[in-house]
Amino acid sequence: MIEEVLSKVLKKISSSKSVNKNNTEYGLLFEVINLIIHFDKSLSPKLLDDVSKILVVFITSSQANIRYLGLEAMCRLAIKQNMSMHLEKILPNLDDKDISIRRRALDLLYLICNHENVSKIVA
Repeated sequence: MIEEVLSKVLKKISSSKSVNKNNTEYGLLFEVINLIIHFDKSLSPKLLDDVSKILVVFITSSQANIRYLGLEAMCRLAIKQNMSMHLEKILPNLDDKDISIRRRALDLLYLICNHENVSKIVA
């Protein structure tokens, strides 16, 4: 039952591409994402895939706060799931003017680094 509710919230909020979303919608969305990450193995893998896709959209956002929160949530997700397929979307955050975004991107790269992608990360 919780899976159904979480899925509905993800679809309802993530379907809107409006830049002018209010803080309540983002707050709710990030809490749902954190809950899905917390219950990862007991929920369907599709929910984790949906969360991963939403977080990729967030880390490429033009708003610095959304990028930071997306990177932070992606760090929590990277501990439980392989996120190296999103490397090309993560790397541009290393050049951000905001030091906190650069640090969070570096933390995420550390978490996803393995023998297959180390040359891309270091280069």
